[in-house]
Amino acid sequence: MSSTQQQTYQSFDTSFKRLLLLCKDIVKKKKDTLKLNLDEKEEQKCTAILKSVERYDKLYTKTAPNNRNYHCKLFVDLYQTIKSQIMSDQEINDTWLQKKDVVIEIIFDRKSNLEFSIPVGKIYLMAIVLRNEATKKVTMKEYEELLYPDRFLLYLFRIFKSLSTKDGETTKLETHIETLEKNLGLNNPSGGSNSLQGINSIIGMANTMLHNSI
Repeated sequence: MSSTQQQTYQSFDTSFKRLLLLCKDIVKKKKDTLKLNLDEKEEQKCTAILKSVERYDKLYTKTAPNNRNYHCKLFVDLYQTIKSQIMSDQEINDTWLQKKDVVIEIIFDRKSNLEFSIPVGKIYLMAIVLRNEATKKVTMKEYEELLYPDRFLLYLFRIFKSLSTKDGETTKLETHIETLEKNLGLNNPSGGSNSLQGINSIIGMANTMLHNSI
């Protein structure tokens, strides 16, 4: 790899691994919630999604860095499909992601079960539901869930930025990334999330802990 290619790959790799971890956290949390509510059918669906993400994660981990171009291409293809919605709005537009059919998928052979996918649309919708439920409680435990959607978008936009080749698009993505980082309190020296000011001091402690993983 050239130095530019190496930098692009490192940026993609870091954001993608964080997205994978977040996806698993979201699905596990949703699964636990469904288990408490005795919703066995939906819990089984969550189990299937979690296994799917874990399979993809293992595939990515086992693939040598020099051979991970195809994974990058999947996000390039997704970006090309939805970038007009991202570029046309001043505000961050997530309507394209709130669709269950938005999937990152590799199919080697469907008949032989050589199929690997991350249903990002379904998982993002879970993140929104968990956030909305957490707003009714707001304790240190639930605080992480309040940030799920913004963290999800942040990792995706960082991935898109790492793969973008046009200056105008990169600038727009950087603007959205800065907004999300601000919402998450990443640019706030006090460590508190700007979108959740005034909740209580214990939340600031939880946010500081989260910064290490963002």
